[in-house]
Amino acid sequence: MTKAQIRKNLIRKRSKDEGYSPETDPTLDCDVLTLFWTHKTTEKMKNLGTYLPEFDDEIKRYAGYLADYELLSPKIKGPDDMVCKSAADTEKTSPLVRIIENLRKDIMMEEDKLLLTAREYYKLFPPEGSGDDKVEKLQSILEKIKE
Repeated sequence: MTKAQIRKNLIRKRSKDEGYSPETDPTLDCDVLTLFWTHKTTEKMKNLGTYLPEFDDEIKRYAGYLADYELLSPKIKGPDDMVCKSAADTEKTSPLVRIIENLRKDIMMEEDKLLLTAREYYKLFPPEGSGDDKVEKLQSILEKIKE
């Protein structure tokens, strides 16, 4: 499902409320992105064979982080937006940059939990033939001894 389709469906549902206007809805963009990333993540996990309905809350949290990241990142337009003046008149990292950095860390942590990174996925599901060479050699030696 595309972002445009999700937006259209949300507007249609919310238009049933009297006086609703998508132009004045402050949550519409975030809700569209959250639903989009929820669908995408669920689809990825199903393709990997790691999806369970019990993960839905975790997936929604992850999708919310991605939506926030996608909405906030474009607000930093250049190096001037990355720093601000402190009370002591020194430069410090702007609050927006700190929020985006924390979101990035949270996103990476959630990806690991949901097995969306290769490192975490292959810890649980190693590819065939990628086992420890020493173990494989030992097993082949033991098989030869048995013969």
